[in-house]
Amino acid sequence: MKKYSSKSAKGKLDKLVGSFYRSKPCEKCGSRNYVQWVHIRSRKYLSVRWEPANNLSLCAGCHRWAHDQPDAFTKWIEIKHPGRLHKLNTIFRSKSEMKKYQMEDLLITLQKLYP
Repeated sequence: MKKYSSKSAKGKLDKLVGSFYRSKPCEKCGSRNYVQWVHIRSRKYLSVRWEPANNLSLCAGCHRWAHDQPDAFTKWIEIKHPGRLHKLNTIFRSKSEMKKYQMEDLLITLQKLYP
């Protein structure tokens, strides 16, 4: 098993997962232009940064809308992905901050899922 520094593992995880979400159409409007990897809970929380329940594909315009209209964004998530916010909050409360070895293990797992 290859060992990474925590900074290197974090960068590799970001590249792998970010590429996956940026390759999909915007989940709100369907656009394929300027698609961004968007986090429901801030990406500063490593415990859920790469958690699928925390990630979305949104174009730049819809991403801006999400920040400008947080109440509407929350309602949209509840309609588009029923139960997702509850699941994300449960995961967020149950996980501690991610350690280096956990990032390495996650990277190995995700490399199999996102070749």
